[in-house]
Amino acid sequence: KKTKFLLMQAAQKMRGNSTSFTDPFSLELNKFLDDFLLSRLGCNMLMGQYLACTNHDSHITSIVNPQCDALGICRKAAEEVQRRCATSQGRVPTVHVSAYSSSGAVNEDQVPRFSYIPGILMHVV
Repeated sequence: KKTKFLLMQAAQKMRGNSTSFTDPFSLELNKFLDDFLLSRLGCNMLMGQYLACTNHDSHITSIVNPQCDALGICRKAAEEVQRRCATSQGRVPTVHVSAYSSSGAVNEDQVPRFSYIPGILMHVV
């Protein structure tokens, strides 16, 4: 945590009063952080798949869930954000999570499910 804070503090000092994020430093920092995130997600995905395939005590053979519940994952992510805000800031934001399809809002029992990797979706959200 302290390292991230120091990095952001240094980036802010180097940028000065600029708020456009189009200066060369901001563009380079954004590229570095984007590459870092993609590398981390890729490594986590490969390691998760390897562990799922080699765990003989479980019936799970893949990290891909063919019936991924995006609404449930988004709700878990919102709860985690609220928990972290309560811990670090002493305040909890109000978060509303809804599901929609091409025809509009959907009920709880109509939430579309699709094949995806829940851990990656949780991380991205």
